[in-house]
Amino acid sequence: MDIKKAAKKAVKSKAKNTIVGIKKGDKKGGKKGLILGVVLLLIIGVGGFFAFQAGLLDGLFDGDETAPAITLMPTPPPAEAPPMELPDGDLIVTFINVGQGDAILIRDGNSAVLIDAGDQRPGTAPIILEYLENAGVTTLNYIVGTHPHADHIGSFATIINSENVTVEAVVKPDQPHTTQVYNRFLTAIEDNNVRIVLAERGERIQTGSIDIMIVAPGPRDVPNRNLNNTSVVLHLTHGVNTFLFTGDAEVPSEQNMVTSGLDLSADIMQAGHHGSRTSSSVALVDAVNPSVIAISVGAGNKYGHPHPCVMERFEQIDAQIFRTDELGHLVFVSNGQDVQLPDGTYLRG
Repeated sequence: MDIKKAAKKAVKSKAKNTIVGIKKGDKKGGKKGLILGVVLLLIIGVGGFFAFQAGLLDGLFDGDETAPAITLMPTPPPAEAPPMELPDGDLIVTFINVGQGDAILIRDGNSAVLIDAGDQRPGTAPIILEYLENAGVTTLNYIVGTHPHADHIGSFATIINSENVTVEAVVKPDQPHTTQVYNRFLTAIEDNNVRIVLAERGERIQTGSIDIMIVAPGPRDVPNRNLNNTSVVLHLTHGVNTFLFTGDAEVPSEQNMVTSGLDLSADIMQAGHHGSRTSSSVALVDAVNPSVIAISVGAGNKYGHPHPCVMERFEQIDAQIFRTDELGHLVFVSNGQDVQLPDGTYLRG
C-alpha cells in the first residue's frame, strides 16, 4: 500500500469514528474529529498537486520504458572530478553517474558541452552541479537535450537556473512534448535567454577544441510519436580519437543513420538506450565498429538494462565494456592520439 492510500484509509477510519462519536452524543469531540479529517484530506490533495507540479509523476506519462518510476531510488554519491587545468590538446569525456539516465560532460581547458542531465529526482541535479564545480566549469557553451524524456532532460531546468553555471546555447530536436518536466525545461531556457539550436543531421557543434557532428535526427525521424527515435546522436572527433553518443535512439533511427552516408565509425560508442534491446542493432554496431562501449545505467534497474542480447553483441566484437552502475563516473581522457580509459589503461590511436 502506498503512502497516499494509507493516508486516505486513515482519514476514512478517523471520519468513521467521528460519525460514531456524534451518534453517541459526543458532538464536541465529533466536530473536532471531522475538522481534523477535512484538514488531512486537504493536506493529501495539496501534496499530490505539488508532487505533480514538481514532475514526480511525469515518468508515468512519458511513454518510455526508461522513464523513472514514482518510487525514488537512492542517487549515487558524486565522485571528485579531474581538475579543469588540462594539458594543451587534452579533452575529457565523462559519463556522470546519475543512475538510470544520461549526463555526459565533454570539456577541454576552455570549453564545455553537457549532453543530457539525468532525471528530475531531487538528488540528481546536485550530482551534476557538484561535478561541474569540481571540474571548474562555470560556463556550458552548449547543452544537448537529446530528446524530451524525463530521464534525459529532467535536471536541466535546475542547471540552467543555477547561479553557478551559465548556459549559452541548447541543442534539441524539433519535437514537441507536454510534460511538466519538459515545460520547466523550456521555461528555464526562456527565462535565461538561452539560444536554441534545432538539431539537424550534418550540422556541427564547435567550441574550443570540441568538434561534434550531429548524425541524428534526420528528416525522417522528426516529428515522431516514439520520442526515442527523435534522439540527437552526436559524433565527436578529437585528433584521431572518435566517440559516438547515441541517446535513446532505437533501430528505426539507427537504420536511418547507417543509410545516411555519414561516417559513423568511432573508437568509443555509448550503448543506445542504456543497453536496451531496442537499440545497438547489429547494423549500427557494424557501422561504428567500436573498441570500447560505455553504458550509462542504474544499478538494479527494473528494465533489465543492459539486456543480455546486447551485451553478447558487444562481447562478440571483443569490445571493452565500462558501466556506470559498476564503476561510477566513467572518465575518458583523449590527447588526440590515445585515450586513457576509466580503468587507467590506454586505447592507442
